[in-house]
Amino acid sequence: MGMGTSMAMIGAYMVAGELAKARTNDKAEISAALKRYEDGFKPFVRKNQWRPPGVPQIMNPQTKWGVTILHNVLWFVHRSGLSKWILSDGQSNKEGWKIPDYGWSAARESKQ
Repeated sequence: MGMGTSMAMIGAYMVAGELAKARTNDKAEISAALKRYEDGFKPFVRKNQWRPPGVPQIMNPQTKWGVTILHNVLWFVHRSGLSKWILSDGQSNKEGWKIPDYGWSAARESKQ
């Protein structure tokens, strides 16, 4: 929910970065670059595409009763502090997946 545009931009950045590493238009070299892109991007996509069963439909109740239940559950999650744990994905390790650095900022600075 809300990660589609980010995944598209990061994916475009990564595929461009891996293809830029190719020195020729040789089929094997291009295939290797696309394989590196897939292997590097897949963990990020898997993490951001997984959703618990019923999400996002459960956040869009269609009755007054459903809206009341949703509001009460959200109130409880917020007041109990569970929201901080949920938003952190329950992970204590903040490192996680990182966007690769293809060195383009250094190349841009050297041209100036």
